[in-house]
Amino acid sequence: MGDAVITTKVKAMLMKDEMLKSLDIHVDTKQDVVTLSGTVKNTKESAHAVRIASAVEGVKMVKNELQQKTKN
Repeated sequence: MGDAVITTKVKAMLMKDEMLKSLDIHVDTKQDVVTLSGTVKNTKESAHAVRIASAVEGVKMVKNELQQKTKN
C-alpha cells in the first residue's frame, strides 16, 4: 500500500472520530511511517490520535509530533 493511501486512510479515521474531528492534525506518511503534527488540547487526545493512526492497515509506526495548546 502506498504512502498516499495510508495518509488518506489515517485522515479519514481522524475526521470520523468525535474527539478529534475538529482538531488541526496534519498527517504525513513516508515509507509506511505516519507522522502526526499539529495541536491538541491534552495528552489524552494525542494518545487517542496515535492509537487511531496505528490501527490503520499498512502503518508500520507512528511518530507523534502533536503539541498541546497552551492556555494564554
